[in-house]
Amino acid sequence: MGKPLPSDVHIDAALSNLSIKYSNDELVGEKLFSVLPVDKDSNKYFIYGKENLRTYRTKRSPGTRAQSMDWSVSSDSYKCEEYALEHPITDEEREEADAPINPEADATEMLTDTILLDHEVRIATLATTAGSYATGHANAAAKKWDDYTASDPVEDVRAMGSLIHSKIMRKPNTLLLGKQVFDVLCNHPDILARLSGNATKVVTEEMLAYIFKVKEVIVGSAVQITSAEGAATEASSYVWGKNAILAYKGNAGVKTLTFGQIFRRKGYRQVEKWREQPIKSDIVKTADKTDEKIIASGAGALLSAVIS
Repeated sequence: MGKPLPSDVHIDAALSNLSIKYSNDELVGEKLFSVLPVDKDSNKYFIYGKENLRTYRTKRSPGTRAQSMDWSVSSDSYKCEEYALEHPITDEEREEADAPINPEADATEMLTDTILLDHEVRIATLATTAGSYATGHANAAAKKWDDYTASDPVEDVRAMGSLIHSKIMRKPNTLLLGKQVFDVLCNHPDILARLSGNATKVVTEEMLAYIFKVKEVIVGSAVQITSAEGAATEASSYVWGKNAILAYKGNAGVKTLTFGQIFRRKGYRQVEKWREQPIKSDIVKTADKTDEKIIASGAGALLSAVIS
């Protein structure tokens, strides 16, 4: 038995109920891909041709017909799949829980966090796969950006932007950087030299957006545990890796253009709760129903492994 505490020692009641919970600070997949609510689990969407970007003989002489012009439209399709997790809360668990444990709220939060991370991983996997891009739009960095002497990140991004504009006739507006890449850029001499008026030399996403001439710089900082459950040693990795992704993100809708799109069934994300009396438990289930797709492969460019 431990010794009793001296009479002049007091324990704060709040500290006696201290708890620790890990979670990702921010998920950014839906800042890179547009989100479109849909009424059906699967359906077609249409892709207009580029005939309007060609030049035609438009001059018409009196008494003659105007030149005829054809236009084309093709189609692709999406298929939303449900992604769900559930957790039973036994009557005993609920009755025996001590503050600040709240079995129902905690279960809902943990399930939701996991569903959201899975969604982030699916988007990141698409966006960091070379095959998701138009020919020539996915390359490895010739000079790693942590080579502060030889590399030129601003020129690399400019070249990526020129490539995108040549395919979609619009300037890319979104640059996603893996967290490790962002950290390296914060100390890159070329970046700091462009911030000569910033006395503290503190580099922010907004400053990088100005330097790289995009509307928004996004930092992919999500982490996932990659070791098997129950493994003696825990291993983890950054979901977005050591990559830089430049893209044009447009609004989801009719006759618009965007690099990637999330088709989400209306009514999702959702949380369901029900009672299963035979096992004396309440079930909490969280679910999402989506399809994540690259719908304009020329509207993005990937520079992979930009740091060592």
